[in-house]
Amino acid sequence: MSNSIKLRKITGNEFNIWKEESIKSYAEDLLSAGQCTQENAIERANADFNNILTEGISTPNNFIYIAENMDKEAVGIIWYETNTDKKAFIADFLVYSNYRGKGYGKSILQELELVVKEQGIEKILLHVFEKNITARELYKKMGYIEVQAEDIEEGSIYMRKNLI
Repeated sequence: MSNSIKLRKITGNEFNIWKEESIKSYAEDLLSAGQCTQENAIERANADFNNILTEGISTPNNFIYIAENMDKEAVGIIWYETNTDKKAFIADFLVYSNYRGKGYGKSILQELELVVKEQGIEKILLHVFEKNITARELYKKMGYIEVQAEDIEEGSIYMRKNLI
């Protein structure tokens, strides 16, 4: 099996499905990390998404891609924003469960680096929940380092990779 990946822009229908699923998953992560209560997890997740994606799929400086393998199967999704000069922030990254452990995470991140370099991006930042050991290990293998951030919530880690 080849792990070559192509990133293509998400469609409107895919966006709606992804957003709904992603909000639920994010709410579970917030709850698990102790960053909110059961009562306000979905509310906070919705607010966070809506505050960033103010214009949905057309929100400026936000890029959401479906990752496809060589057979044109969707294997994952990645969303990043570029609100700061020469920096990209990965807001969401997911390899679909039936494709995990097959090298697709690494391939998606490598393809993302090529895409953002074409946009003049020099640095990629991301947030990962402390309990997500698998993701943290992947990021470390890909050259990301943990960074200190002001007012960081318990259970959160920020990581960075310089591209130049």
